[in-house]
Amino acid sequence: MSTTYGAAGLGQTAASTRRVSSFFQRYWDAFQARRKRQRERAELYRLNDWELMDIGMTRGEIEYVVSNRFFDREESGPPVR
Repeated sequence: MSTTYGAAGLGQTAASTRRVSSFFQRYWDAFQARRKRQRERAELYRLNDWELMDIGMTRGEIEYVVSNRFFDREESGPPVR
């Protein structure tokens, strides 16, 4: 009887440890993604307007492009004017 209880207790502890570990992994991934966005934003703001035009961007699009993870300039097509 005590062996069954002990094994169940270990299973609950392992599951709890996995949840905590998973939480920290998600937190670390989010932290790294934020740092990457900050670096990308800084690099784009360092470019002058002519360099931004060379890559097909305007200064007003920087925040949108950096904050939107799923934005793909190739699929979005040329700007409509």
